Amino acid sequence: DTAGKYELSADLTGDHKLDNSYTSINFSGVLDGNGHEIEIERTLSTVTASYNGGLFNELSSKGEIKNLVVSGYFNVPGADAGKTIGGIVGRVTTSTAQISNVINNLSVNASNANYVGGIVGDTWGKITNSLSTGSVTAKAYGGGIAGQVSASGIEFKGLVNRGAISAPSAGGIFGIARYVFSITDSYNSGSLTGTRAFGIFALLFCVGKAFLN
Repeated sequence: DTAGKYELSADLTGDHKLDNSYTSINFSGVLDGNGHEIEIERTLSTVTASYNGGLFNELSSKGEIKNLVVSGYFNVPGADAGKTIGGIVGRVTTSTAQISNVINNLSVNASNANYVGGIVGDTWGKITNSLSTGSVTAKAYGGGIAGQVSASGIEFKGLVNRGAISAPSAGGIFGIARYVFSITDSYNSGSLTGTRAFGIFALLFCVGKAFLN
C-alpha cells in the first residue's frame, strides 16, 4: 500500500540494503525510520521517469518521511537534462507532503540531469531539521538538500549541508529557488564547485525575496 503508514524496527543495511534489484515507487503514506538506517547502492543506466529518487520517485498528498538515516550511493548516468534526481526522493509534489529529521549520507551522481539534490531533486513541500553529508553532482543545478524549490510559501528550517556540491549552479542548501519562501537556522559547510556557488542557494529566481534568518 503506497499510502500506508510504516515504521522501521531495524536497519536495512548489508545483505538487506536496497540495490539494483529495487525499483523506486511513488509514495503518499508515512515512513517513520525511528532513527534506523537504509543503505542504498543503486546505479540507473536507463531512466524513463521524469523524477527519480534512491528511495521514492515522488512523495505526494500528505506523504511524510521522518526520523530516517540514508547512506550509500545513487548513481544515475542514464538521466538526461530533463530528469530530476534526488538521493531519497525525486520530487515532493505537494505542499502538504513533508520531510523531517532526516540524515542523508548518500552520494548522488547525476551529471547529465539538470536538477539534483542530496535529499530531494525538486520540492513543493516542507523540509525541516535535516542534514546532508553526501556529495552531489549535477548538469545545471545542484543542492545539498534540494536541487530546486518550485512552490511559494514553503517554510524551511534547520537544514545543514556538509557534502561537496559540483554543478554550474551549486548551492549548499538549494540549487535554484523559483518562488518566495522562508528559511531559518540553516547553513552550509560543504565545498561548492561551480560558476555560481553560494552557501544557501546558487540562483534565486522569484517574484519577491527569500527570507533568511
